Amino acid sequence: MISHSLGVMLVQAGAARGAVEAAPATAEACLSSIERVGREALTEVRRVLVLMRDDDTAPGGGPRPGLRGLGPLIRQFEEAGLTIDVEVSGEPRSLPAALDLSAYRILQEGLTNTLKHAGPVGAHVSIRYEPDGIDLEMADDGPADGRPPPAAAAGHGLIGHARAGQALRRPPLPPGREGRGFVVRARLLLGLDGS
Repeated sequence: MISHSLGVMLVQAGAARGAVEAAPATAEACLSSIERVGREALTEVRRVLVLMRDDDTAPGGGPRPGLRGLGPLIRQFEEAGLTIDVEVSGEPRSLPAALDLSAYRILQEGLTNTLKHAGPVGAHVSIRYEPDGIDLEMADDGPADGRPPPAAAAGHGLIGHARAGQALRRPPLPPGREGRGFVVRARLLLGLDGS
């Protein structure tokens, strides 16, 4: 998502600014990351313009974002400072393009929110394949300084997926974690015909 890319670029720019004098190599790495993410954002703009194409390719012939491309996305967030573990259960299978893209975007937006609001903390991503769809969960450890997470903002990222008919919620956190962290759970259902 373009907002995700811009968020990562802003975090990296802040890190580069803070490291220019004390750690020039770190600043250079951050600037390289900004350049790479900027190019990806430009590609994403092109993808958005043709999002509803009938095939699974994006402009330029590359694959449309989906859960099979989650590895590079996770690495990008780890480069930005998150520590992420991913758990996949059930039998992974091909999903309809729109459902696959929604699943990818929900996880991307959840991780973006973690990086933006909690900083470099731990996060857990769970993907569970079910016969009638897919269950997703993204949870983080909460802000590194222990402050409570901010109240939900009037953003568009996760809400846009909810409007697409998917179930999104922030469930109660386990005992001892109340008031800390952010959790997103989504259940994306296949159509009756498997689409």
